Amino acid sequence: MVTHLSGSTGRSGRCTCRGLQAIPPILSGVLALAMVVGCASAPIPAAAPATAGTYIAQGQTLYEQSDYTAARNAYERAIELDPQRPEAYNGRGTARMPLGDLDGAIADFTRAIELNPQYKEAYFNRAMVRSHRGDLAGGIADYDLAIALDPQYAQAIANRGLVRHYQGDLAGAIADFDKALEINPESAETYTDRGSARGEQGDLEGAMADFDRALELDPGYALAYNARGSARQDQGDLAGAVADYDRAIALDPQSAQAYCNRGSARAELGDLAGAVDDQNRAIAIDPSHAMAYLNRGVVLRVQGDLPGAAKDFTKAIKLDPKLAPAYYHRGAARHDMGLLEGAVDDYSRAIELDLLTAEVYNDRGVARMEQGDLARALADFDRAIELDPQYALAYANRGLVRRELGDREGALGDFRSCLAQQPADDLRNAVEQVMEAMELGR
Repeated sequence: MVTHLSGSTGRSGRCTCRGLQAIPPILSGVLALAMVVGCASAPIPAAAPATAGTYIAQGQTLYEQSDYTAARNAYERAIELDPQRPEAYNGRGTARMPLGDLDGAIADFTRAIELNPQYKEAYFNRAMVRSHRGDLAGGIADYDLAIALDPQYAQAIANRGLVRHYQGDLAGAIADFDKALEINPESAETYTDRGSARGEQGDLEGAMADFDRALELDPGYALAYNARGSARQDQGDLAGAVADYDRAIALDPQSAQAYCNRGSARAELGDLAGAVDDQNRAIAIDPSHAMAYLNRGVVLRVQGDLPGAAKDFTKAIKLDPKLAPAYYHRGAARHDMGLLEGAVDDYSRAIELDLLTAEVYNDRGVARMEQGDLARALADFDRAIELDPQYALAYANRGLVRRELGDREGALGDFRSCLAQQPADDLRNAVEQVMEAMELGR
């Protein structure tokens, strides 16, 4: 029977893959950009004739007033009067988007392009809808076409950068943001988006410079404060991060992301009650905010509410079935509750979703070790050490498995490797006790 090291569970005991951290505002930037209608709004004379142009102008005015149903109806009337007006289809597509009729929006933009293949705004708008639906390749293709028609189309270039960021192409995203800023150096949004990409690359200094510049251009830009708070959090400046999140919330009290991020910083500061309160606020604003459930679950687990934590992780998974950290943390909660089979399943699913960290493999190895599956546990610890050759806990756990398998020298070698990493006192003491017992038992 394999027993744990005294004073240690053998598990990482920490959050992995930024489960309590902020999320760069990637898709939010795409959705925040206004749809381009492609025709100028104009007042309607009191006795305006019932022409297609009149209804197109009326539709844009209503769209700008956020009366999307009335705007759609006006564009439909324009199409009835003149079905060959591409701007009428483009306008109706923009009105359909906020009404949730994405299929209809794409059909309208496509019809506008058929009527006018040079209609760059229709390509731009269709790209936005495709990107929003998850058709990132289709979105990129449409942005490419819009940019080919107008190489100085800064908004299209910036939006293409956002999609590339979401695809994981950080270099391509930053190249697009650079180009967009050459064309329009006064865009606070693009500086913010480039800062988020730089931060994800690990260039926190460059990210901070971009966020600072964005706020110089627009001191009331809540998203920039939120993004700068995330960068400060990554730098370990938790007080500064909270201050930025406070400002973001003051500017936009309905920002679920800002509450979620502030909650994560408060958790790192040890303010668990404040962290839970912020995640509760994020969920109240946006009940579909998967990261808020994930972050709240992490705090509940730390507070010892394992059923509540598991429930939150399950909710996060339901909202976002590809949210790998949610599987990892639910696995950890199940592990705490002694549900080893479920824990292994969750750890495995996190790995399948590319959460390839040393901690995940270590913790799955511990669960397998507790199940008596020593061969697979050994493989997991091997992989954890490959990913992080300085991971003291994985060496200690692999030493336990090797000792159980009768590989005395291998076990002692692993314990020495663990001590060479200068681990925390509890782990060091536990390993030294095991080594002493092994020496006495020779």
